[in-house]
Amino acid sequence: MKLGIFAPMLGRDSGGPGTYEEQLIRHLAGAMPESELHVWCSREGAPLLPAEAPNIARHCWQPRLRLPSVVLGMPWAMRRHRLDLAHATFVPAPWLPLDYVFTVHDLSPILQPEFYKPHLRRRLSYLIRRGIAGARVVLCISETTRAHVVEQFGVGAERLAVAYHGVDPRFCPGDVAAARTRLEDAFGLRGRYVLFLGKIEARKNIARLLEAFAALRADGHRDLTLVLAGRRHWGMQDIDQRIARLGLDGAVLETGYVPDTLVVDLYRAAEVLVFPSLWEGFGLPLIEAMACGTPVVTSNASCLPEIAGGAALEFDPLDIDAMAAALRRACSDDALRTALRERGHARARAFTWQATAAATVHAYQQALALA
Repeated sequence: MKLGIFAPMLGRDSGGPGTYEEQLIRHLAGAMPESELHVWCSREGAPLLPAEAPNIARHCWQPRLRLPSVVLGMPWAMRRHRLDLAHATFVPAPWLPLDYVFTVHDLSPILQPEFYKPHLRRRLSYLIRRGIAGARVVLCISETTRAHVVEQFGVGAERLAVAYHGVDPRFCPGDVAAARTRLEDAFGLRGRYVLFLGKIEARKNIARLLEAFAALRADGHRDLTLVLAGRRHWGMQDIDQRIARLGLDGAVLETGYVPDTLVVDLYRAAEVLVFPSLWEGFGLPLIEAMACGTPVVTSNASCLPEIAGGAALEFDPLDIDAMAAALRRACSDDALRTALRERGHARARAFTWQATAAATVHAYQQALALA
């Protein structure tokens, strides 16, 4: 097979979508050794592609030349290379001269529009709708997302496939003392902490998390710090005022974007990962934390119970008291913490990027059979 991959999020520090593109391409190279993989990405994304893979051809655009490269250069090159199929891994290209598979990460821009700036909501909603309408096969990253696609667009089973995310082997239990030393050097972080990792945005339910954390500290856990690991995004203008109102000055550490080398350390040294999100397509931090042996406390919204698989302590994300109670149990009940570690570690083993690649190859074959 000659496959074209449009990977616009690769190398953009974009969280889950960028991780997905990098790991998928890396493992497709091994899963399809006799195939040609032509990858279109930014100049910043190119270094993340596996240099040792002889079956990968890189096609990079300069930042100022992205539009003509994607609109004109990519379709022309796909024709010139006589590709059999394309894969749009985040949004569909403006135009493709061949059949394609489209990855849908989630439908939140359509189903939860209040979480997005108006212009971004309109753009993403349009692109998702166009991608689903035009794709030969719609590839979803969870069964929950697949169900939403069926409900909203009536896509038939013959055009649907599911490929879960995986966990990189570097996410594993390790030397906690060494991790704490590196975190102190990097962020001045000392002592026990509750970890949230992801974008600091309204969809992640950060406002209620701060309220729940304040209740946890008031209940006797004043030695805990809340670490918010990620960049602030739209809708978080009042976070500083909320922290001050709750008396959490000095008890909340925002790290900003965390390099990959320190993410594993944050998981390993945390008392617990809390993931209070209101909407997710997958929820990659859940299984990464579980793989590191970290107890996980998560909301019971959207796909998160599906991904957690009974290995996390769940709560209603709209109920601040329930969130605080779950955190309290996870931070103080040793028997529960041990059980969450064991169940989480077992659950994380079910998710591998090799399995993601295999399911994706099956989706390609499904698309070619429908042509």
